[in-house]
Amino acid sequence: MSAKKPGEWPLTHQEFEEWAASSPWQDAVTKPMNPHQYSLKRRSPDPRMFEMAVLHIREFGSQEYFGGSEYSYYEAAGRKSWTMMNPLEWTILVNRKELPSERAEHERPDDEPFPRRQ
Repeated sequence: MSAKKPGEWPLTHQEFEEWAASSPWQDAVTKPMNPHQYSLKRRSPDPRMFEMAVLHIREFGSQEYFGGSEYSYYEAAGRKSWTMMNPLEWTILVNRKELPSERAEHERPDDEPFPRRQ
């Protein structure tokens, strides 16, 4: 847990990544145009650690808008994590999505350097 007080707030970045690696994740099938995964508090091996991860996302994440709503996003281990911004006691899941690779953001595939004109 915390580097100064193991088992207490605040989590370190590494502790958040360890939580994410040890949590069970499920593909979100209801959002095919926005593929992501979620982890449920009720399936968490440690519900207290789940809540600390939620607080970590909200405390150390950045605010962004998606679909007209504001969320706290936290980037770790090549993924962006977020919650639905309910009060902590009502938060039942954490979402995550793969971040695009730098190559995918800045380069075209080798076999198609430029769009073709029709």
